[in-house]
Amino acid sequence: MTLDTLAAIFGWMTLINIGLYAASALLVFALRDWISNFQGQLFEINPAAIRQIIYGWLGAYKLMIIVFCAVPYVALRIVG
Repeated sequence: MTLDTLAAIFGWMTLINIGLYAASALLVFALRDWISNFQGQLFEINPAAIRQIIYGWLGAYKLMIIVFCAVPYVALRIVG
């Protein structure tokens, strides 16, 4: 596997993950109350706590995209 192939894989992986993150964030922001109430009833958790959990998850997912997808892509582009 060449560096160009590996860079292409990381590039597509970054784009796909950013797309999934954007779709998730838009759905969460658009359906905030419904999601919080549904998850709160399903797991018997306070809806305010559900919102904090979701925002924490979105932040962690964004950080993982940057660390495991975008940074290796940029590094491979610099090297190759």
